Formats: sequence, C-alpha cells, structure tokens
Amino acid sequence: MGIAFEQPALGVIGPISRKVGSGTWLSENAAQFTERIDADIDINAPHTHSFIETIDVRLVLEPGVAALAARHVTEVHIKLLNQALDAILMPRSWIDFKSRIYQFSRAC
Repeated sequence: MGIAFEQPALGVIGPISRKVGSGTWLSENAAQFTERIDADIDINAPHTHSFIETIDVRLVLEPGVAALAARHVTEVHIKLLNQALDAILMPRSWIDFKSRIYQFSRAC
C-alpha cells in the first residue's frame, strides 16, 4: 500500500483531512485519534455500558489492586517505578512523553 491509498482511509477514520488546492493536513481531532491508538482502543467495538459505569467499576476495583501491589512491593519494583517516573519528567518530544507514560504504567 502506498500513500495514495492510505490517505483516503486516514481521512475517513480521523487523523488527516484533504483540502483541494491546499494539501493534506492533520485534522482537528488528530490528537484524540492518536490517544485512542496509543491506548490500543478499538474505536469500532460495540459499547454496552456507559462511561459512568466504567468509572464506577474502576472505583471498585482499582483501590484493592493498588493496595495489593503496595503490600507486595519490593525494592526492585520501587527502583523500576522511580526510573520510569524520572523518564517521564525528561521527554524529548510529545510522542516520547506519551510512550514514557505507558512504560511507567507497565514498569512492574
């Protein structure tokens, strides 16, 4: 596949727009599109629950998971988390920042 094929597809799903006589541009929702791709979200998946229901479940599950992780943390885990946090604080670019945030969440 070449760029000529990919441009119309990218225009349909969001990150670029074509303006006749002006060229191909990032669309206004390019950042949101990138966020969904970064987070590995299937934008075509059917949603049978609301955003509020998702938050409600997170509020029930995440404190217990965090408490369990804190009870079993080791010095190695703390070192890895600190290294990942330090990396977030010194990104070279926006993409580097986004990548480092995901690395932090997967550090242990």
